[in-house]
Amino acid sequence: MRFGPGLLTYNGGTVCDDGFSDNIADVICKEMNYARSTGWGNGPMFEMQEDLDINLDDIDCQDQSWSNCTYTEVHNCGHSEDIHLTCSRGKRFKFDVSNLLMEHMAKSTQRVATKLITWFGKLMKYLGYF
Repeated sequence: MRFGPGLLTYNGGTVCDDGFSDNIADVICKEMNYARSTGWGNGPMFEMQEDLDINLDDIDCQDQSWSNCTYTEVHNCGHSEDIHLTCSRGKRFKFDVSNLLMEHMAKSTQRVATKLITWFGKLMKYLGYF
C-alpha cells in the first residue's frame, strides 16, 4: 500500500534536494517507522511551501541509519528544490521469532496437558477410581 507524496519537513521547514537519493529516502521513511520509500520528487506542490523556511540541506547517508547521516541546516536552495516523499504504509515490526515459537509451544503444551488430564480423569472415573 502507498499514499501520495507529502512535503518532507524538518523542524517546521522544508528539506532541499541537494544530494538527495533513493537511499536517503529509504532511511528517512524507516526513521519514521515505515517499511521503505516508494518514491520521491521535488519542486513546488503546495502554496504554503513559499511561506516556510528551508531547514535542511546536503543530506548524506552512507548506510541505513539516520543516526549516521550528515546534513547541514544552512542551505543554498530555493523552494523549487523542496523534497516530496512517499513511504509505504506498511509499518516495520521487529520481533524475536524464538520468543514467538516458545510462546506458541507453551500454549500448545498447556492445551495438550489440559486435554490429557481431562481424558485421564474420565478414564479414572470409568474405571471406578473416582
